[in-house]
Amino acid sequence: MDNINKILSNVNLKKPEVIDLIKKYVMEKYKEDVNVALQNQSIIIEVNNSALANAIRFDLPHIKENITDKKIIIRTSRY
Repeated sequence: MDNINKILSNVNLKKPEVIDLIKKYVMEKYKEDVNVALQNQSIIIEVNNSALANAIRFDLPHIKENITDKKIIIRTSRY
């Protein structure tokens, strides 16, 4: 049990800053809440409707220039 505690104490469970930046950007610009997930080489933005997904797609150059350079995938889902 001590080994598990030692391993878990070294794990960084803090979420990356880029997730908060993207959520804040969408909230300020569109007044909508989105889910953002970070994978190995990409960022996944889950939105509630396709109109919002399309609007964010137009902002991708701005997001990539100012927030992150990773590949961004936008998914429409109901959450």
